Amino acid sequence: MPELPFPPPGDPYEASDDEEALARWVMEEYVAEQRLEALQAASHMAMRELRKSLPAEPSTGFADDQPDLSGFFEEADGLPL
Repeated sequence: MPELPFPPPGDPYEASDDEEALARWVMEEYVAEQRLEALQAASHMAMRELRKSLPAEPSTGFADDQPDLSGFFEEADGLPL
C-alpha cells in the first residue's frame, strides 16, 4: 500500500468541494424547513378563521353520552375553536 503524503498537499483550511456542497445542502434544507413552518402556521390560522365563519354544527349527542370523549372532537387537531 503506498504511503500518503503528510501533510496533505494544498491549504488545510480550504473547504473541499464536498464540504461546500454539504454546507449548501444544509442551508437549503434549513430554508425549506423555515418555509414549511411558515406555511403550516398560515394554514392553521386560515383553518381557525374558516371555523369561526362556519355555522355551528348541531349536536348529535354522541359526545354528550360519552363523558370520556368530552372535548376530544373539538381539540383533535390541536386548534382551539
